[in-house]
Amino acid sequence: HRDLHSFPTRRSSDLLGRELASRGHSVSVYTTDVLTIENWKARVKKKNEEASGVKVIRFSRRKYGDKLPTKFLKLLIAGVDDSQEAMDFDIVHISEITHPLGVKYSSWARKLNIPYVISIFGNLSRPRSLPRQVLRNSFDFLWGRRMLKNASALLVQNPHEGELCTPYTSSGRIVPVLLPLDMASFQNLPSRGVFKEKYHIKENEKMILFLGRIHEYKGIQLLVEASAGLLNKLNCRL
Repeated sequence: HRDLHSFPTRRSSDLLGRELASRGHSVSVYTTDVLTIENWKARVKKKNEEASGVKVIRFSRRKYGDKLPTKFLKLLIAGVDDSQEAMDFDIVHISEITHPLGVKYSSWARKLNIPYVISIFGNLSRPRSLPRQVLRNSFDFLWGRRMLKNASALLVQNPHEGELCTPYTSSGRIVPVLLPLDMASFQNLPSRGVFKEKYHIKENEKMILFLGRIHEYKGIQLLVEASAGLLNKLNCRL
């Protein structure tokens, strides 16, 4: 099968593409040449390359895009030529709804009658600030609802994401798919107690672990506040 993946660089997407390629699939990744979200002017020099059997095609971001107000506008691409759009893919995987490439390739796949799936990755959570809510509602009205409604499947990581998808599609098209793991990286683990020794944690101290990206959407501020009153009482660390 020939699979087209349209997404920004993220670890889970990289693992997914490599695993599909190892199973004999022809995988192409379409993304922008922006190196990091923290530095919009930094560019990836290689526009086309192949790694572990995965073809990566990067498109140049529009000039002066870093001065625009939102990530969507900053990431607008210069365009895709017709020869690349005419490729015959079996399926398209979109991993960020509010990415310009997601909008472009969902429309392109629909016109060519190619099924596409969308990984939600928390993209349906509502913004907290009023300006962002207005921008998000405008996006949903122009593109978002149509993208979700016409997708062959919406891939979710947990029941909460599934609930957020119900206004857009039938339950049969909401599919739980956990994030991929590179199990090889867990084959040689450090000895028990090394972590506590490194960070000077006593053997009888309990640990509260937060594992995830530090972002306001994750709600870690609630965990920090709740833990503050427990650390001394329960002899534990966060």
